[in-house]
Formats: sequence, C-alpha cells, structure tokens
Amino acid sequence: MIGDLGENLEKKISQLLDRLLKVIPTRSDIDWKETITAVWAADRWGGAFEAIEIGGHIDLDDLLEIDRQKEAITRNTEQFCMKLPANNVLLWGARGTGKTSLIQGLINRYGLQKFEKICDVLIDHADKWMRNQIKRIPNGTYTGQDYFEDDGVVRKRY
Repeated sequence: MIGDLGENLEKKISQLLDRLLKVIPTRSDIDWKETITAVWAADRWGGAFEAIEIGGHIDLDDLLEIDRQKEAITRNTEQFCMKLPANNVLLWGARGTGKTSLIQGLINRYGLQKFEKICDVLIDHADKWMRNQIKRIPNGTYTGQDYFEDDGVVRKRY
C-alpha cells in the first residue's frame, strides 16, 4: 500500500513538472564572447538578457541626409578623444530615424574599445557632476512628480 502511494505520488509530481515546464519559458544562454549588445527583457519569471544583433557593417558615409548631425557628433567624438573640450550628446527622434545607425557608424570608425572607454568616462563625469549638484541642495523635505512612457529596457509601452 505504501509502495503504491509512493509510485502514485511520483507520477503526479512528474505530471506537475511536465505541466510547469510547458508554462515557464526556456532561456538560451548568451555567448558573451560573441555578443556585444544585449537588453534586459523583464517578464513575470524575472527576465533575461536578449542579444541584439547588429545588422551588417554601417559606415558613417552610408548614412544620408544627416550630414550636419554626423559632422557634429564626429567632431565632438574626435575632440573628446584628443582630451579637448567636448559636449554631451543627446540623440532623440522617432524610431527609424538613424540614431542607432549613427552610433554603430561611430563604433565602426573608432572601434568598440575606444567607444566603450568614451562611454565610461562620460558616465563617470555625469555621476560626479550630479553628486556635486545634489550636495548643493539644502537639507529639507522635498516632493516631486514624474512620468515616463518607456524605461528603455523593456520593449513595451507603459
């Protein structure tokens, strides 16, 4: 009798696991030696990184009708690389207007390692600047309100 209970319980557990595995998404591991870009895709199970494929080689000269923007971002990047005064860059616009292609063109021109170094230096600079600005705020109680429609990570609208 106890042996039958154990076999029946084992069968039910096996059936339950089969049903759960049909619901829980499988995740493929990212080969970080081959993948240079990925985004975090959150889901109800926590989430995982998803590789972003960069399609083909994009040269800055391939990007048409944005000559003023290409010249400005190229000049700024070169000034930054030579440790001359440079500006932060904000790329904005609707989907499909070339923001990502412009960055990919810069990466192809200057190399990924140099581009990553530039990003690291900019992030450090922004962090130091922001911390100094916060120190200037007098102690007290403050309230604020904000709104966002896209967190830049999850590919869905809020």
